[in-house]
Amino acid sequence: MRPRRRRGQPDATPGLRGDLGDRAELGIRGDRDGDLAGLGETGDLRDPGSVPTIEVTGLTRSFLTGGTQVDALVDVDLRVDRGEFVAVMGSSGSGKSTLMNILGCLDTPTAGRYVLDGTDVATLRGAAQARVRNRTIGFVFQSFNLVPRTSAVTNVELPLMYAGVPRRQRRRLALEALAMVGLSDRADHTPTQLSGGQQQRVAVARAVVSEPALLLADEPTGNLDSRSTHDVLRVLAELHDEGRTVVVITHEHDVAGWAGRTVVMHDGRVVSDEAQVPRRPAAWEPVDPATAAPRRRLVAPAAGEPDARVPHEAPGTVGIGPGGPP
Repeated sequence: MRPRRRRGQPDATPGLRGDLGDRAELGIRGDRDGDLAGLGETGDLRDPGSVPTIEVTGLTRSFLTGGTQVDALVDVDLRVDRGEFVAVMGSSGSGKSTLMNILGCLDTPTAGRYVLDGTDVATLRGAAQARVRNRTIGFVFQSFNLVPRTSAVTNVELPLMYAGVPRRQRRRLALEALAMVGLSDRADHTPTQLSGGQQQRVAVARAVVSEPALLLADEPTGNLDSRSTHDVLRVLAELHDEGRTVVVITHEHDVAGWAGRTVVMHDGRVVSDEAQVPRRPAAWEPVDPATAAPRRRLVAPAAGEPDARVPHEAPGTVGIGPGGPP
C-alpha cells in the first residue's frame, strides 16, 4: 500500500489523487451534457461542499408477484454525506439488495426521490441512467466480475476505455490504481493466477480508477477467507480515509464494524441508523476455531418478535434465518 497522507496535503507519491488534473482534461469527471446537466463536481475530494452524495426521500419499490403486490422498500429515507463510510445491514428479504440496486442506478423506484451527487436520478431511464451510473458510481461485487483471461491492469482499464481515455493515459492510471491497492507486482496476472482477495482488490482498483463520487460494495467479502477479508476492508477504509464516500452492503457485523455508521433494514424499512466508532484491527490475526466466537449475523425475528436487530450467534450457522443463505 502506498504511504498514507493527511487529507488536504499534496500527494508525495504518484497516485490517483494526484491526477485529477489529467482526469478533468480527459473528461472522466464533471461531464455536463443532455440529461446530466446539473451533475455536481464529484472529482474534487478536497472541497466536498454541502451537497450529499446520496439523498433518498420516501423511497418505495413494489413488485407484482402472481397478482400480489410485494413491497420490497417502504418509505425509505437515507442521507449519506460526502466522505462517509456507511454499512447497510439486514437479514435475507430485508430490502437491502433492492436498495443497493436503486442506489447503484440498476433499478428505479416505484415512488420517492433519489438525488445522487446533486442529480435527481429517480426518473432517469435507459442511456441517461447508464451515463450517470458509469460516471458517478464505482461497483465492487461479491463475485469480483473480472474478465477472465485478461490481465489485472486491463481489467482496471475498462472504465477508462469506455470513457474514451487514450491508451497511454489509461494504462498509467490503471497501474497507479493497482499500486494503491498493493498489487503493482500482479499487473500482468490474469484472474486465475490471483487469489480471491487479490481478485477483489483488482475489482476495487477498477471501481475507483475513474474517481467516482460513490464506491458501492455489495457483500465485498462474502467469498473471502478471514485474511483476504481484512485486506479488502483495509483498502476500503484507506480509501475512505482519503475522503471517498463508501457504502457497503453486508449481513456481517464484523464487516459493518469497519464503517463509521450502520443502517439496519427489516421488511423494506430502515429500523436503525446509528453512528459508531469504527472497529478496525491493525493487522490480521489467525483465529483458532476451537476458541473463536461464532460469526455474528442478523437473522429474521421469530413470530411476534419486534426487534429485527438481534444477532444470531449459534455455532455453525451458515445462513440467515429460516430461509438459509441470501
